[in-house]
Amino acid sequence: TVKDEGLLFRLVRMGFAQRRKTMINAVQNSGSWPFSRAEWLAIFEKSGLHPQSRAEMLSVHDFAVLADAVHDFRANCQ
Repeated sequence: TVKDEGLLFRLVRMGFAQRRKTMINAVQNSGSWPFSRAEWLAIFEKSGLHPQSRAEMLSVHDFAVLADAVHDFRANCQ
């Protein structure tokens, strides 16, 4: 199960909000989190997902793994 269901849904919406955007650009340009590009790259590395992936290439499980990585990163920053 995902650690934060609301976060999962936010990531899915961001991923599909702009056509043909890579996930790194979609989440970074959303303005929802104050993470730098380097921090986003670290989050993607922790999740095992390629930052240049597009939302349509990711499974529900992939989004859940990414959501958990964001959740953990936020928890470690506080």
